[in-house]
Amino acid sequence: MQKILVISLLLALVGVFFIFTVFQTDEEQTKQIAEAVLDNVIAKKYDQAAEQMFFFEGGTNEEPTITQKVGKSRWIERIKDFDESGVSVIGYEKLNVEVLDSMPLGYVDVIIKKDGKEEQRQDVYIKFKKENNEWKVQSFEFVDAAEDWELALSGYVP
Repeated sequence: MQKILVISLLLALVGVFFIFTVFQTDEEQTKQIAEAVLDNVIAKKYDQAAEQMFFFEGGTNEEPTITQKVGKSRWIERIKDFDESGVSVIGYEKLNVEVLDSMPLGYVDVIIKKDGKEEQRQDVYIKFKKENNEWKVQSFEFVDAAEDWELALSGYVP
């Protein structure tokens, strides 16, 4: 009887885990992806961050002709160059993702270090793109004019 109870509990736990991982909402998935990109960029694990990025060289509504492998290589090189120039992402706060008209859109406050000084950029948009049925970060866009750090972090790799 105890074996049946233990097996039933294990099956229930596996079922709950399956439901939460397979049936995650787009909102939950994209938030985790954005966290992974930001956390890995902060930790300077660019290769891991790049795995969650969508790379493109044309308009955001055009299909990219660049391979994701080439885009990844260019993106990592650009992020490293930016770090070496004295500009880097060192933190973030208030990451939030909402789904509007079936498209997730994120907002985050990004903390950058520029020339030895910490600066915070509030309400940075995070745009996502679905590729092969997986969400990826397409770009980070500051509300005002585009700044070098967000262009470097974006998946746009001309």
